[in-house]
Amino acid sequence: MGEADAIFDEIATYLTNTLTEQRRVLRESWQDPDSAAQTEEPRLALRQCREITERLLHMSAPAGQ
Repeated sequence: MGEADAIFDEIATYLTNTLTEQRRVLRESWQDPDSAAQTEEPRLALRQCREITERLLHMSAPAGQ
């Protein structure tokens, strides 16, 4: 059980770090007026955040929903 717990912690940390990085990219794009022409990176970051959020919400839903 200890190994499974360690793996879960590792995955949770990875997800947290990934979401934090995506949020950083989005915030930088909103705050940097020179990046207005560069829409691809923020668009991809937003899409990845949305996909990860949807997966997490799906996993947290009670069984059968």
